[in-house]
Amino acid sequence: MPEVSIVMPAYNAEKYISEAIESVRGQDFADWELIIVDDASTDGTLKIIEYFAKEDARIKYMSSAHNSGSARVPRLKAVSMAVSNWIFSLDADDFIASDYLTKMTRRAETTHSDLVLGRMQLIDGSKNSLMYCIPGSNYDMNQILTAYQALTKTIGKWEFGFNGALVKTDYYRRLPNDGHNEMNMDEVDSRRLLLMAEQVAFCEAVYYYRQHKDSITKKISMKSFDRMCTSFELLSFLAKAVPEDKEIRILQMRECWASVSNSLLLLFKYHSSFSANERLCVHRNIRIYYKECQRQERYLRMSAVKKRFLLRGYSCFFLVKTLCFNLRKLKHSIG
Repeated sequence: MPEVSIVMPAYNAEKYISEAIESVRGQDFADWELIIVDDASTDGTLKIIEYFAKEDARIKYMSSAHNSGSARVPRLKAVSMAVSNWIFSLDADDFIASDYLTKMTRRAETTHSDLVLGRMQLIDGSKNSLMYCIPGSNYDMNQILTAYQALTKTIGKWEFGFNGALVKTDYYRRLPNDGHNEMNMDEVDSRRLLLMAEQVAFCEAVYYYRQHKDSITKKISMKSFDRMCTSFELLSFLAKAVPEDKEIRILQMRECWASVSNSLLLLFKYHSSFSANERLCVHRNIRIYYKECQRQERYLRMSAVKKRFLLRGYSCFFLVKTLCFNLRKLKHSIG
């Protein structure tokens, strides 16, 4: 039985997936299996996966008949196929340093931790530019945190990245297979995994996270409004998981309010990109989540004046945001 199962959801990743797979095959740690779930790609992704699977018996794969709409569904499928005690999730357009698995497994063993986080180095699409790193160079990578301590460092602002986390397989299998396929549902699942851990360690291992214009997160579509759902899903989870921590609720409520406001502005900006039915659907969802903001107004930190104009009713909120949007357009055209 391999020590680590690497799970990789893949969709239309032909441009980068070879590099992701080669970074696994180039590890100085050999006791792994790589499980790739192709999410009904329409390019050459599946052929590349099949080629590598023939080259290396440690690589397994399956192909979905229909696209799920998110990385979460194929990732959980891959987890269900895993046979090791540890899970490491690698996106098909990212890659890892050659000593990544050695450092991560060694850190888990020496600290007796059940969740280990490395450094996430952001790079551009061509890999020519190293952008910022999470955590930064001054972050204490020797610290050991409790689950709650780790959680508090992710609400309001991520002090560290979760991409590339080494996690006990049992924890991944406890995640609810509830059909959620929102684009950024990882925002919720990562917090769930953190709270399952007895202790969280950090490691000087580098995960290369690629930022590029072809990423689904960069394209404008109905999936662009998923952040509203996941923001409130996380709020609901936190209310149940840490009900005594009001500050966490306040910080997450700020994110929820921003997701509602930004969704309306996004709809204004890309109005012509959506059909009439799609626009109605988005407006309906914005209204639903706006009412939830009203219901939880006590957790919203904003001035009394703002609350008076923005929370008195959806019509007023809509008019204020319309005015703000048009003023920005006017300022931009003049500038």
